[in-house]
Amino acid sequence: MAAVEGKVSLKGQALTTGKVTFVHELGRPYSGDIGADGTYKLKAGVGLNKVSIDSHEPGKEIKDRPGMAVPPGKSLIPEKYSAPSTSGLTFDVKAGSNQADFDLK
Repeated sequence: MAAVEGKVSLKGQALTTGKVTFVHELGRPYSGDIGADGTYKLKAGVGLNKVSIDSHEPGKEIKDRPGMAVPPGKSLIPEKYSAPSTSGLTFDVKAGSNQADFDLK
């Protein structure tokens, strides 16, 4: 395991919500939340990781169903980034600290 931190942006603008997930080549996922400034921190397995990023508008509460889970709103980024198999994003995590910034198109 090694520390990974970075910033996620879309066309140069920082994402303000969401989750970054690294999936190690052996199949184990590691996730970290995206903060209001677009930064994230997580620990991931050393070696090659496929990366996915998920960012949605907050869901709207259903007024006549209090306490019911609220589904997420529309995606703030292209859907292809939400799955490691389609994102096209990878990162080779090294022992120690790692900086992994992603500027989505």
